[in-house]
Amino acid sequence: MKTIRHLLLAASFIIACATGHAATQVVQNGQSLQAALTNAASGDVLLLENGFYDEDCVVTNKAITVKGLNANSNLVQVRSITVNNSPGPSNFSHMHFSSDLNVTGSVVTVQGCNIVGDVNKTNGDLTALDTNVDGSVSVNQGGLTMRNCTVDEDVTVDDAADGDLKAFHTNVGGSMSVTKGGLTLLKCTVDVDVTVADALGAANRELETIVLQSTIVERFVCKAKRSWICYNLIRHAYFEGEVEITGNEFDGRSLLGIGIDVNGTTTYARIHNNIVSSYAVHTGGHITDKCIGIRIRGGARADVVNNLIHDCYDSHGSGGATNSGMGIFVQSTTGTKILGNVIWKCFVDANSVGCPVRAPFDAVLLKNNYLIKGPTQGNSQAKGGVQSVDNVHDNSNDTTPLKFVGGGTTNQAGYDYHLQADSPLKNTGPSDPQYNDRDGTRNDMGMFGGHNFIPDGRTTDKPIPIKLSTTPAFVPAGGTVTIESTGGTPK
Repeated sequence: MKTIRHLLLAASFIIACATGHAATQVVQNGQSLQAALTNAASGDVLLLENGFYDEDCVVTNKAITVKGLNANSNLVQVRSITVNNSPGPSNFSHMHFSSDLNVTGSVVTVQGCNIVGDVNKTNGDLTALDTNVDGSVSVNQGGLTMRNCTVDEDVTVDDAADGDLKAFHTNVGGSMSVTKGGLTLLKCTVDVDVTVADALGAANRELETIVLQSTIVERFVCKAKRSWICYNLIRHAYFEGEVEITGNEFDGRSLLGIGIDVNGTTTYARIHNNIVSSYAVHTGGHITDKCIGIRIRGGARADVVNNLIHDCYDSHGSGGATNSGMGIFVQSTTGTKILGNVIWKCFVDANSVGCPVRAPFDAVLLKNNYLIKGPTQGNSQAKGGVQSVDNVHDNSNDTTPLKFVGGGTTNQAGYDYHLQADSPLKNTGPSDPQYNDRDGTRNDMGMFGGHNFIPDGRTTDKPIPIKLSTTPAFVPAGGTVTIESTGGTPK
């Protein structure tokens, strides 16, 4: 027995030596980092003393960890590093790159670094943590995850393969785009555009997008199979696929455009509790498909419920207009519900085309909305043939009777759209119990009506449900329901 035990211990020692070769080496200021990388074995750790390693280093066929001994990344400077075909994950941390980081065929994590140049990654996933990049970040054939990062220029994932683009608490000075991959944005700011180009990824993987508590300063285009867009600030957006759009502020900043544009026969948009405003202009030129709060087209389906839509207009109008100056424009649909919305100041001056709602008669339900005419419109009636059911048509061109809590004028930032106790919008939205307010009473018109809106959804640090299914969908008093939730804990 003793001999067998000794043989087993000896075998274990031999295996450990063969598989656990990783060594740690300190590279001193003045030594060659390239020489240390060349002599290192896969799995080794190089610790860099403070100093400037003025080399364009190359690592090939090795999984290497390189990090500064000091957590202050500016005390350890390298010129650039190129990693080729690492057999395992490589890690770089607490360094200042005076040029680029280039990676091919490897999985890499960058943490606590300042990179003056660009990050270029091909064939493999990249993770960036607590890192600042003065240039751009580009990934081809791989996924990208960023957390607590700042990128001054564009972030691009071209063919995410089996991965996605994910960013948390990250600021991007340029645009952000992903092809063949999904997108997650949580508490991020993107100074230009965001684009999710595809519904399907590799091997027909159905792509998903989650944008939560973020700011997209310009245009957001999303074609993912399924999307949840909640509690964000966005200038204007285009959607395809199945999409939930809740609690956002779409602020056109008086730059023309369309706030929410949904399109396509496979598109079903649930548009709840948003503010859509300021798609306005004063121009003598002819405008087409401009100054619109929400547009549904291409046979898309939509539920447009409990939104505030205002200031979508051309106040000049002498140049003429086509399909412009409307709160909601249903151009083509296979089924749209418009319920509990409050719409005002949507018009084209001296032109009959503008109106609160324009929609066809077929496949559209327009019910329990409050519609106020524009200042140059003859009345507040909907146009296009749609039948108006139990809507309030207010021809006063005045929002004062709505009795918002207020604090300035209704087109000012920070205006409080909560309702006073005696507001005519109280308990006058859709009467079906599925639209009831959070306290169980009948739906209030406007963005705080119904039960979909989380009052602190833009600021909370608690998990927010982004995907919720119940069986059955509607339960009578005293009944039971089974809930499945992704992204938060149902309460």
